[in-house]
Amino acid sequence: MTGLWEKISQRLHAIVDQALSAHSLALYDRYARDVETYRLRIEDSAALMYSGIEANKRRLVRHEDEASLLSGRIDDLALAGDQEMARILQMELDVKRDLAVTTRAQIANGQADYQQLLTGRQQTIERLELIRGERPAVESLLAVIRAGELIESVELTLAGLVQLGKESAIGELASGIQGRLDMAEARWQMAAMDLGVDAALAAAEEARVGGQLAERMRRLGLDESE
Repeated sequence: MTGLWEKISQRLHAIVDQALSAHSLALYDRYARDVETYRLRIEDSAALMYSGIEANKRRLVRHEDEASLLSGRIDDLALAGDQEMARILQMELDVKRDLAVTTRAQIANGQADYQQLLTGRQQTIERLELIRGERPAVESLLAVIRAGELIESVELTLAGLVQLGKESAIGELASGIQGRLDMAEARWQMAAMDLGVDAALAAAEEARVGGQLAERMRRLGLDESE
């Protein structure tokens, strides 16, 4: 996942420059596919994370209900003078309370990761929409290059084409693309510093593995509530 994150976190200007240099939109379109793949992985992980949160909420209710029943039973035993059984059940009660504390922490951590994934999904969608929206403009730049209408001294990069100036149609087109990419890049960088999306994806994968183990334990009759 980290490798894919690094791919889609490339500067958008570099993606355009690669297309211009290759005289082809193939790399540009591949980048769009990578962003789409990342979005789908975020959505899958978010769904998994949400499922885990809901499962932990149900588990917490069970632990609290069982703790309440144990507490009442201990009171009855103490009043009846059965100190030994009361002591045994008190140890069980402590375990249930510890499980409840752990489960609350898991819910809180899961909710934080879930929100990171949702925010990361939105940022990724915006990036994908921008790339797709700018494709016609980049294609127009390529059409001019293929037509051989640029002087040889012009560097075939977005920055190079911008140097032609706004008095040139191609320079104005390149300048517009550059400005929109600059704005998108700034928003992406600010979000990327705060999101920690990769960490949330890793947490979702850990939750998936943990869920598989929990299901195996349940089938073997080793559920933690027993």
